[in-house]
Amino acid sequence: MTELKLIDCLRAKPKDEENYLLKDHLRETVLRAIQLYRFIENNKDALQYPPYTDNNATNFFEDLVVACFLHDLGKIDWKFQKSMFDNEEAGWDSGKKRYNNECLNTIYKFFHGQRERRPSEEHLGGWGDISESQPQQWEGESKSLFKEIKNSHLKDHEILSVLFSLLFLDTGGEGSDRWKRIRTAILLHHYNEYFSNREIDATALLDDFPELIDYAEFILQKKEEFREILCGLIEYILESIDSLSIDS
Repeated sequence: MTELKLIDCLRAKPKDEENYLLKDHLRETVLRAIQLYRFIENNKDALQYPPYTDNNATNFFEDLVVACFLHDLGKIDWKFQKSMFDNEEAGWDSGKKRYNNECLNTIYKFFHGQRERRPSEEHLGGWGDISESQPQQWEGESKSLFKEIKNSHLKDHEILSVLFSLLFLDTGGEGSDRWKRIRTAILLHHYNEYFSNREIDATALLDDFPELIDYAEFILQKKEEFREILCGLIEYILESIDSLSIDS
């Protein structure tokens, strides 16, 4: 059986929704930003909003496109991904020792490696490889560990999306204002009480969600795989832009 590519499996929404794959969702979001830019360019004489019409308009939309790409990368998370598959897809075939849906098997392998028994760590707040040499022992130890961590279950994928933006965008230097604008766009898209009236930086996130260290370490551990995912997503989006004859 040919193994499926991860970017062809990752979901942003349930399968009954339009553009449910993450790659299609990000593509459509970026294309909307480009279409807005073209509309503004064609009608800028009738507009009075400086960020759209002054000499910085191009930078404004470049930042918006970057934000569109980064805004949902936090959905590259096992708990979120599994929640996007219905009960039939996520059903476990005890004979084949696999999920019913091959994409879910591909996603599971990325986060946890190959395993020949039914996964039992899904109720935990972690990610990455977990030793299964003594499943009852590590399960008990993991439960105890996560009891000590505040907000160990990241129910909001935007927390991980912000982590991605902090990893990929410099926090200082000449581009710091641009990076702040990009992160602001991401946060406004995911607006909730956590983000209101406070400065969000790496220190604040780690204070409130210390388990993010585990995810950051997971990214470093699988940096080549993540590089392949991100390059694949960018290539897919660029191909879509070219096919629609939109100037990138």
